[in-house]
Amino acid sequence: SGMSQACAYALLRQWGQDGWASHVAEVQALYRRRRDHFVACAERHLQGLAEWAVPEAGMFVWMKLLGVADSKALIEGPARDEKVLLVPGQYFSARPTEPSAFVRASFSTASDADVDEALRRLAVLLRKHSGEA
Repeated sequence: SGMSQACAYALLRQWGQDGWASHVAEVQALYRRRRDHFVACAERHLQGLAEWAVPEAGMFVWMKLLGVADSKALIEGPARDEKVLLVPGQYFSARPTEPSAFVRASFSTASDADVDEALRRLAVLLRKHSGEA
C-alpha cells in the first residue's frame, strides 16, 4: 500500500542503508533465537508425539501430530481448554473439508516460558489423546 511504502521510505531516509541492514540483521537474530528456543522445547516435550522441520524462514513451525487424524478437533476443544493456541492445518489446506494431522505454531511473540509451557501442555494432551497417559 502507499502508506507502507511511505513508512519504508521514511525509515530508509532516516536510517540509511547501513541502519536498515543493521535493523534487519537484529530482527533476523531475534527470530532465529526464538525459533531455536521453540525447537529445543519441542525436542524436550514432543519427541515421539509430533514431527516437525526446523524452518529456514518465517515465524511458524509446522508440526504433524502423531496419532491424531483431525488436529482441528483437538485444537478447538481440549487444547483450547488448556490454553494451548495452535492453528489446525486444515485451515490452510487446498481441501479444507478434509481432516489434517498438522498444526501451525507461531514462535514470534510468545515468551520463552510460555513456549515451554505450551509445548509441555500439548505433550500432555497428545499422551491423553493417544491413551498413553
